[in-house]
Amino acid sequence: MKKTSAPYRPPKNFFQQGAPRSPRTGPTDSSSKPSHSSGWKDPKQQHHDHHQELYSHHEPDPHHHQRQQRNRNTKHGRGRERHSRSLRPIKPVPIGRKQVEATLLAHLGRWGETLETRNFLVTLGIYDRDRTPVLRSFRSAVRQEILNQREFDEHSEEGEAAVEITEKSTTKKITGDAGAATSIRKESDWVWDWDELQEQISSNVTQTLDRVLMSRFLNLMPVLDPTRCGALRAVQDALVLPHPAELHAVARQVRRRIIMHVGPTNSGKTYHALRALAAANYGCYAGPLRLLATEIYGRLNRGEIAPTGQDPSLKYPRMCNLVTGEDIKILDEDAPLMSATVEMVPLTRKFDVVVIDEIQMIAHPERGNAWTQALLGLNAEEIHLCGEESAVDLVRELVRATGDELVVNTYQRLTPLEMAPRPLGANFSDLRPGDCVIGFSRNAIFGIKSTIEEKTGLQCAVVYGKLPPEVRVEQATKFNAGDKDNYPVLVASDAIGMGLNLKIKRVIFSTVSKFNGLTMVQLPLSEIKQIGGRAGRYGMHGPDSVGTVTTFFPKDHRVVAEALKTPVPELKVAILAADGEWLTNLHRTLPPHTGLAALFQLLQDVAVCGPPFQLSEYSKLLQAAQTIDVACPNLSISTRSTIAQAPVPWAIPEAPVMFKKMLEQFSAGEMVDVETIFQRSGLLMILEDVMAAREEQAQQNLTLDPSAEVKSKPKLVLSIREAGMRLEGLELLHKMACVYLWMSYRFPIAFSKRERVEEIKLATELGIQFCLEAVSEDRARQFTKRLEDAEQEDQKVQQGEATTTTGGS
Repeated sequence: MKKTSAPYRPPKNFFQQGAPRSPRTGPTDSSSKPSHSSGWKDPKQQHHDHHQELYSHHEPDPHHHQRQQRNRNTKHGRGRERHSRSLRPIKPVPIGRKQVEATLLAHLGRWGETLETRNFLVTLGIYDRDRTPVLRSFRSAVRQEILNQREFDEHSEEGEAAVEITEKSTTKKITGDAGAATSIRKESDWVWDWDELQEQISSNVTQTLDRVLMSRFLNLMPVLDPTRCGALRAVQDALVLPHPAELHAVARQVRRRIIMHVGPTNSGKTYHALRALAAANYGCYAGPLRLLATEIYGRLNRGEIAPTGQDPSLKYPRMCNLVTGEDIKILDEDAPLMSATVEMVPLTRKFDVVVIDEIQMIAHPERGNAWTQALLGLNAEEIHLCGEESAVDLVRELVRATGDELVVNTYQRLTPLEMAPRPLGANFSDLRPGDCVIGFSRNAIFGIKSTIEEKTGLQCAVVYGKLPPEVRVEQATKFNAGDKDNYPVLVASDAIGMGLNLKIKRVIFSTVSKFNGLTMVQLPLSEIKQIGGRAGRYGMHGPDSVGTVTTFFPKDHRVVAEALKTPVPELKVAILAADGEWLTNLHRTLPPHTGLAALFQLLQDVAVCGPPFQLSEYSKLLQAAQTIDVACPNLSISTRSTIAQAPVPWAIPEAPVMFKKMLEQFSAGEMVDVETIFQRSGLLMILEDVMAAREEQAQQNLTLDPSAEVKSKPKLVLSIREAGMRLEGLELLHKMACVYLWMSYRFPIAFSKRERVEEIKLATELGIQFCLEAVSEDRARQFTKRLEDAEQEDQKVQQGEATTTTGGS
C-alpha cells in the first residue's frame, strides 16, 4: 500500500463526537514545492488518494469541498483562515484511541503557525527562511509515524489472534508473524502512547498537543534534517534535568542520618527536633516562613528550647543568627546556630544538625524545589524532617538514591481535636478568651477585629505575616497572657498554621477561600487541617483541654468538618527546578540572543525529569523574566535567573515599572537610587501625608477624657475613603521596599542603601496599621453584612427542607 504525506482529515462521525474540525491545509503543509523524493502531487489529488487508500472505511465529510470553495471566493480568505487557525484553541476533549489520534493529526496541520510554536522554533534557531521546509519535513514524518503505528497495531491484533489459533494447530508461519508483529509494536510503543496521551489532554488539549509535538520535534529533526537541525541534539540533552542528588558532591561524601518526625499538628514532632538542634555544636533551622524563622531565632537566643537530655524548665540560651530573604541579623559571625527560611540555607556549609520544617512543602509547585535541594544537598551529619505523614514514602524513595540512613518517628496528637456541632453565624456573644479567628488578608483581619471589638467589647490581638517581628511578639505575648480584660481574642492570618507558639483554644475560620494571586481558591485540605489543628495546644491549657474548630458560615462549616476527617493523600512528586549553572549550560546550546523568558518557556514545554520529580511551575516567572531581559540584557543568564526570584508583586501594574527602573540602574553599573524612584512614583509623598495624619490623630487622642463614663470616639483625621486610597499606595511601597532589601542581600554594592530603606519600610508598616484602623469600621460593616446574608440564606434552605419534609409526609 502506497503511503503519502498528505494531511489527515477526520471523518464526519468524528466531528459529531465533539472533536475539533481541522481547517483546510494551506500551502505551508502540502502545496509548497518539496524535494522530488517526496512524491509530490497536486494537493487535491493527495487528499483524494489519502482518503481512498487509507481511510476508505470512514464516512467522508460532505462539507469539505464547500468550505474550500467558500475560502477561494472570500477576499483574503486564506489569510483569515491562517489567522483564525493560529488563535482558535482545541476545546473538546477526545475520547478513545481513534479520536485522540485524529485530534493529534488535525493539530499537526497547524502546528508551527501559532505564536507559541513559532516562538519555540525561533528559540531553537529556526527562523522564517528555514521554517517552511523544516515544518513540512516534520509533519510528513509524524503523519507517517502515526500511520505506521496504526498498521503495526492492526498487525499486532491479528498476530494475537493467530497465537490463539496456534495453541490449537501448530502453524509455525502464523506464530512467526505474531512474533514479528509483537516486536514491531514494542519498537513503536515509545513513540505514541495513546492511553497516556488521552490522560494528559483531559485538562488542556491545545497545550498538551503543542508540548507533545515540541518534544517529538526535538527527537526527530536532528535525524531528518541534520543540516538545519543537527544542533538540536545538544539542546535535547541539555533539557534533561539530572537527578539532584548528583549535583551535590559534598553531601554525597557523607552518609547522613535522616530522622523524620511525622504526625498531625500539636503532636510534639517539631519540639523533639528543635531540642536536638539546641544540643548541636553547629546547627541550622530551615522554616517555610520569615515569621517562623524569626520566632525560632528569638526562642534559641532567649534559651526557651532545652537541648536534648536537659531539664525543659530551665533556660539554655544559644547564640543564633537570622537569615531570611528580606531580613538578616548577624549577632556573631561565629555563632553556632542559624535560623533561616528554606531558600536561604547554605547547602555547602558543614552542620552537625539541621531541622527542615514542613517537609510536605517539597511537593509545592512553586516553592518545592527549595525543600528538594535542602533534603538532598545539605552537608550535615543529622537532618531532622518535620511534617505530615503523607511525605514518608516520597522521602524514603529520595533517600534510597543517596544511600543515607532513614529513621521515621511517628507521633499522635497530644490533645483531642473536635469540630463544633454548628457554625457561629452572627452570634458574636459566643466569642470567648482563647479564640482565634482566621482571615486571609490584612483588610479582612482588621475588619474582623473591628467587628469583634464593637459587638463584644473584647480587645483583639493581631498576627499576620508582614507584621514587624517586634510588634508580632508583643501581640502574641498579650494574647498568650490569657488576661480576659487585655487582648483575650486573636485575629490572625494562615501564618499560624506553620507552627507559631500561640495559646489558642478554639480556631474559627472566617472563610475557607483565599486569593492565590490570580483568583479566589478554596483552601487545600492539608492547610485546613494545619490551621484547625492549632486549637488546644498541648501544655498551654489544662490537662483535660480540648481543641475546637468552627466557622462563621454554614457552608464553610461543612467544608472544614469534611477536611478534618479526611486523611491527607500520599505525596507522589518532589518539585525540581533548574539552577543557574544548569540554565547556563542550556543557554550555550541555543542562539546567543536567547533570553531568560525563552529559557523558562522551553523548560515549561519540553524539559524532562525522571520520577519521582516534577518540574517547577515556571509560568508565573515568565513576566519577571521578560522584564529582566529588557532591562538587563547584558547580565548573565545565571544572574538573571537569581533576580527572577525577587518578591515583586507583578499583578500590581506600577510594580514592574519601578522594578525595571531599579534594574536599569543596576545593569548600567550605577548605584540604585531607590529614594528617587519612590519619590517620582508618588509613594513617598503618600507616606509623608499618612505619617503627618497619624501624628495629628495621636494629638487628638490625648485630648480625650479617659475618666468619662461614656467614652467618645475621636474624630478621624483621614476619612475612610482617604485612608483606603492611601492604603493601596503604602502597601505597594512596603512591597517594593522588601524587593529592594531582597536585592541588597544578593547585590550589596549596587543596592547599598539598606539602612535607609529599612527606615522607610518600618514607617510604612506603621502607616499601614494606622490606615487599616481607619478603614476597619468599613471592613467590619462588610463582614457583618456577609454574616447576615449567610444567615438568611441558611434559614431559607432550612425552611425549604422543612417544607419538603412536610409535603412528603
